[in-house]
Amino acid sequence: MNPLTPLLATLFLLAASFPYVQRAKHPETRLLAAYLLYVGSFVLIAAVAYFVAGWVVALAGLGDALARPWGAAVFLILVFLPAFAFAGWQIKRPPMQSPLPR
Repeated sequence: MNPLTPLLATLFLLAASFPYVQRAKHPETRLLAAYLLYVGSFVLIAAVAYFVAGWVVALAGLGDALARPWGAAVFLILVFLPAFAFAGWQIKRPPMQSPLPR
């Protein structure tokens, strides 16, 4: 596999999420703020889920299951589904209405 493939896949995923953010964001939230919130939340949750799922797979001794297509697909679903759900929930919330500090 080419070393640039994961990077290109990530960039494609982030670029493809822009229309979703544009459609799903709260009406009072600015587009750039919603996109940055979505990307930041997605990356954070996906990274945590990746390391936790990888740790559980290693502890259970199921590392060879990731070599099979169904094992890799289940692993990726377990990583990306919570990230999509949490990031989507974050951008649908209204922005905070706190006053500016003095």
